[in-house]
Amino acid sequence: MIYSKTIESPIGSMLACSTDEGICLLEFVDSPNFEIAISNISKDINDSIVSQSCDIIDDLANQLAAYFERRLETFNVPLYLVGTAFQKKVWSSLLNIDFGKTITYK
Repeated sequence: MIYSKTIESPIGSMLACSTDEGICLLEFVDSPNFEIAISNISKDINDSIVSQSCDIIDDLANQLAAYFERRLETFNVPLYLVGTAFQKKVWSSLLNIDFGKTITYK
């Protein structure tokens, strides 16, 4: 099952989706690709999305609130990465960038 809940933030409403393993999608609801992202995650995981929160999504909502209140710099919610091997490698590399730092491909 893929759980989902809308999370309000200062920069817009986001839909968070999670499996029991971790967050698999966080997408702005007004994004032009919103419906495609929802369809793709359901298809890629091969499960249905239910409008029901879970502990992981609740933790994410709390951490996002703390981040926007400038009380948090590092998130520790588990992620369930769904993508190609290359995408997963890139995303894993992005997780190693320290808060407030900028890096380039060079």
